[in-house]
Amino acid sequence: MPIYLKGKEIEKVVRELLALIPDENEYLTDTKGMIQTDAYLLKAKL
Repeated sequence: MPIYLKGKEIEKVVRELLALIPDENEYLTDTKGMIQTDAYLLKAKL
């Protein structure tokens, strides 16, 4: 269970970081989606 909680913590940090990326930049918006997907997959793999 502690590993799952660490995964949730990583997901929260990623969400906070992604909130800092402006939506006007198309490249960063695409990258933002990939980063978010990776964070969710990481949580599932933990």
